[in-house]
Amino acid sequence: MARAQTLHLERKGGTLGGAITISVTGDPNLVWFLLPSFRPGPTPLRFFDSRETRSLLIGMDLFSFFAIGVSSTKPVTIPVALPNLPVLHEVRIRFQAFSVPGRNSLFGAISNPISTMMGNPDKWALSRRALPAGIWAARVETLVPGSYFMTTGGTTGKATLPLKGSSQSWIYRSDFQDFVPGPSMLTPRVLHATAPFGNGRFLVSGGLNGLGAATGNVEYFDIKKGVFTAATGMASPRAGHTATTLFKTGGS
Repeated sequence: MARAQTLHLERKGGTLGGAITISVTGDPNLVWFLLPSFRPGPTPLRFFDSRETRSLLIGMDLFSFFAIGVSSTKPVTIPVALPNLPVLHEVRIRFQAFSVPGRNSLFGAISNPISTMMGNPDKWALSRRALPAGIWAARVETLVPGSYFMTTGGTTGKATLPLKGSSQSWIYRSDFQDFVPGPSMLTPRVLHATAPFGNGRFLVSGGLNGLGAATGNVEYFDIKKGVFTAATGMASPRAGHTATTLFKTGGS
């Protein structure tokens, strides 16, 4: 059986007056179309080919601004200029690509959809979704630079003594400007410390646990696997401490 065609998008930028750079990767010699849209879709592809059961996850409102290209062994980059118009501040723009022809229909590979909220430089904007509750003394680590960040632990509600830790984590998605629940830590924590590794992981150590007592437990979060895993504990329980990366190992 022949392997299915693949097509993948990544993006950088989104500042009005600048440009969004779309990177397209896929199997060599695929002819693809890149579509922008202000609408989330879906757009059923059966409207264009009755044999199709799939849909694009964007609209067709900006179809006339499509780009066309051919995949090679290296990513193909497409710059999309963004006019510096105040009306576009905090407007979401979406992109998705598809290749033609497919083996059984007009459409071949369909890429992942990507999006970003456009904004004016040096201008603050409110997040579309705040955390569901006030969180005290949590810690933040970067998952994907400029895109995804994780908030771990802390205590919710009023900060009364003794502070009692939480095992909850939240992931902030800058493309969507919202928080979504992340995986739970193995140990509830507040006043804990975090430190990044260079191999797609960050360490979480100590803090006050769910009973308000200092803990020496240590765990790490693997960004690729999306889970927390226990690590060797500290010699003494600690809270309100710091953690520092002395050296990094492996690749990102």
